[in-house]
Amino acid sequence: MNKEKLKWVYLLGASLIWGTMFLWTKRSLEGLSPMQVSTLRIITAGIIFFPIVLRRVLALPKKYYLYFLTTGTLGALFPLTLFAIAQQYIDSGITAVFTSVTPLFTLLVGYLFFKFPVNKYKIAGVILGMLSTVGLILVSSQAHPEQNYWYALLIIIASLSYGININLVKRWYQDIPALTFTGGVFIIILPIALLMFFSTGVKPQDFQNPIFMKGVAYAVFLGVTGSVIAKLMFNRLVQISTSVFASTFTYLVPLVAVIAGILDGERLTLTQILFGILLLTAVYLTGKN
Repeated sequence: MNKEKLKWVYLLGASLIWGTMFLWTKRSLEGLSPMQVSTLRIITAGIIFFPIVLRRVLALPKKYYLYFLTTGTLGALFPLTLFAIAQQYIDSGITAVFTSVTPLFTLLVGYLFFKFPVNKYKIAGVILGMLSTVGLILVSSQAHPEQNYWYALLIIIASLSYGININLVKRWYQDIPALTFTGGVFIIILPIALLMFFSTGVKPQDFQNPIFMKGVAYAVFLGVTGSVIAKLMFNRLVQISTSVFASTFTYLVPLVAVIAGILDGERLTLTQILFGILLLTAVYLTGKN
């Protein structure tokens, strides 16, 4: 399969996994704190990658350790914690919608600091995506007026962090296999995640609590699917496509999240479907050369 087709496979695969991630995060928060959810995801991924890529990571020049620490913080530890905090106050589908600002930040950071080229199609795609996202936010917020949307600012900050990280991945890891640098990132931040997890006051008896263990199970599942499988697919996507196209997964993620919400008892209106079609159009325009 050529790169042009392969990038769409990675985009759709990562979007399906990350789109349902918000629902599983909501489930894990029933037994864990936001920091416990985010750090346990990273711990799970780090443990999985450790025996697979440790030898490759140790063979890399030492400068990559700082790269791994930076992208691990900006692309995993920091945004995952902010997402989990926000989801205590905002519905999972709405949280996913707010991540659609990531392509705008990716475009601005890439153009201003990394001199990555843009064209009229990418600009049009980002603008259409942002307008469609705003419309979808307004429609969806009417259904949940009781929720505290100030916490959406945390999602905006997390999306900025993702936008910076996407550009760094594009700049730093072009010559390294996706498995190597993805695993390297989680191995490097694994000790930090462990310290943060146990600093939350976890006690041995907590692991005998069914509610706590249910939250742990969901967080581990998120670590395997979202932090390992989808992360590998996404990092490879960044390598073989443009950074802005890679960031458009945040247009598809809200659609998947809304569908997951329907299966969980939430209601989808015709207006939301129409805005979803506009978001898919934005994905096409942003990825067009």
